[in-house]
Amino acid sequence: MHQRVDSLWAQARDADPSLFDDGIFSPHRIDEDGNGRVTGVEGVIIPYSRFLACSRDRDLGADLDLWVMGVSGLLLCPGGAVAGRRFKTAIGAGALELAPAGTIGHEAVHEGTIDAKALLLDGLGEELGLSPDDLTRRPAPFALAEDRAT
Repeated sequence: MHQRVDSLWAQARDADPSLFDDGIFSPHRIDEDGNGRVTGVEGVIIPYSRFLACSRDRDLGADLDLWVMGVSGLLLCPGGAVAGRRFKTAIGAGALELAPAGTIGHEAVHEGTIDAKALLLDGLGEELGLSPDDLTRRPAPFALAEDRAT
């Protein structure tokens, strides 16, 4: 299994040397209250190479039972909601997604807590060139969605 991950990672790096094997958050348990509201998420930081390999080899993905968690913002402006195209090295490159958005990495996990607001604010600057001062309201988490197809 590790050889397959290494092989797929090497192929991806050959195609795009700018890829780097940073850590991303992979949840293994999500707790909900009686109303279906998320009360806790447990998981681990895994190498991006494992996720990429699983996304390219569905059998490997099923064997490792691996998925990752990210955040998406719903940024509203007078013209509507803001969307952007996924970066060329991202899974689903070129597809539209809400912006800002991003995978939860080690930099967003502090003392066992995921700081989704900070991740969205970072994405706001990186992806859209905006600062928190450009917002009329601060971001607030409101939903957790699971996409089992990808």
